[in-house]
Amino acid sequence: MGYFVKHSHLLSRKIAIKHLPVPLYSILQQLSSIIGALVIIYAINQMPVVRITKAKESTMYWIKLVVISILVLLIRFAAGLKLHDYGEVIMSEISGLLIGLLIVSILTPVRQHQLIAIPPDSTH
Repeated sequence: MGYFVKHSHLLSRKIAIKHLPVPLYSILQQLSSIIGALVIIYAINQMPVVRITKAKESTMYWIKLVVISILVLLIRFAAGLKLHDYGEVIMSEISGLLIGLLIVSILTPVRQHQLIAIPPDSTH
């Protein structure tokens, strides 16, 4: 529990959902995640549509990223993370993805004109 939950009776209040007591802060956390995901989906849908030719290195980039992400998760399990601690498992996987993104991006050389954006046909 965070600072505000410990000091706010409203956030620590429990609400019955199908006869199970669920803390309000947990419900708000899930709702904020859903709202954030909807905002991201909306933003992606607002982006202009372009065809992009796929670079050969793209597949290896994502494979490296996933491997690093899995390694981070395995290290966390080796350090004592329990599978039933699903919140920590999810946070560890997100951290692993971000660490992988950072490492692979730093180690991948940037090539000029690696991806070519081609505007969509304006005939429709």
